[in-house]
Amino acid sequence: MNFSLWDFIYPVQIVVLKRKLSITEKYSHTKLVELQNEQLQKLINYVYLHVPYYKELFDINKINPEKIRTIKDLSYIPVLTKQNLRENFAALTCDKENFKKNRPSVYHTSGSTGTPVKLYHDKYTNISKFVFFWRMWGWAGYSACKATALIGASFANDKQLFFYNKSNRILYISIFKINCENSLKILDALIKYKCEILRGYPSSIYNFLRFIIDSPQKDLLNIKMVISQAENLFDFQRQFIEDNLKARVFNCYSQWEHVCLAMECERGSIHHQMENGVLEILDNKNDILDNGKLGEITATGFYNRTMPLIRYKTGDLAVKKGIDCRCGRQHDIIERLDGRVEEVVMTSDNRYVSALNNAVKYASGMDYVQILQREKSFIDVRIVKNKSFKNKNLMDLEN
Repeated sequence: MNFSLWDFIYPVQIVVLKRKLSITEKYSHTKLVELQNEQLQKLINYVYLHVPYYKELFDINKINPEKIRTIKDLSYIPVLTKQNLRENFAALTCDKENFKKNRPSVYHTSGSTGTPVKLYHDKYTNISKFVFFWRMWGWAGYSACKATALIGASFANDKQLFFYNKSNRILYISIFKINCENSLKILDALIKYKCEILRGYPSSIYNFLRFIIDSPQKDLLNIKMVISQAENLFDFQRQFIEDNLKARVFNCYSQWEHVCLAMECERGSIHHQMENGVLEILDNKNDILDNGKLGEITATGFYNRTMPLIRYKTGDLAVKKGIDCRCGRQHDIIERLDGRVEEVVMTSDNRYVSALNNAVKYASGMDYVQILQREKSFIDVRIVKNKSFKNKNLMDLEN
């Protein structure tokens, strides 16, 4: 997750929410659920009045918004799939009056668990996103005054391997150029800019370290913490990263839809951010699973007023555990995260390229894309076209 200047233009609202979260972080689980119930009631009333999709959905299914009082009542509402979101984009958008004052922008999901979808974020989403990540990363020791390196897909430039932004002290490193030669250049940049925090795809961080493992310069690194994001963190990756950087790895879970956020605390538990929304774990029949059973993360976000997502099926899998953690926080604990397994393509110049979903992020007209590699310098790309497909969409994909 990255932030731009637009995320900083609401200083009063940011400070107010930050103070509120510093209080609710210490709430008992019972008080957190009560808070969720209050937030949910406001959300349900809002969507029925201002979002055409939910007005129709509730009326067709004879759901009285006044009867949705607690998070347990959510089960009366049908789930929302990515396909629903793609097919009902306009109907899921709030009315014109609220749309204008919400100041929305279009975002595209990463597509790490399927075909990317577009959606709206608004000022309320940006405020909450900024503050929640501020809190979550803070558990790992994050501070804005510390230089950070981000290995991700947000910086993709044919001519540059990395870019250092002096204003926010972030070194942006392209995830698409990790090979032996480039990794040594990245190592020099990490040392030059005195980066203390390393964020990014665990597979790319892992591969980067494999390439520099024998470099004497590695000992000059000053990385204090690693925040794993965007894909599954495997035990062997965590162990390898911690052994070679002598720094703790913290696992962070989020998605562009911003309906479910979770972060590993200093005691090793992954806590769902209950103030941000409601988390349900569902089976393939959309029934709620008990703790300890693997199912699909289905979540309701509280902060998006332009395009609220209720009971949204993320495509990711997880196991809920309970609330007991030595850190004292009583937010729901996610014992296991699954479903985001990134494959890689190896190029002729020995680059390990992951985050392949970004190739289709802005290419519309296709329901599914599959990338198949049989040899180093060649890939097959298989697509399933939909009714809106045009030849330009293929050109976009090729680019």
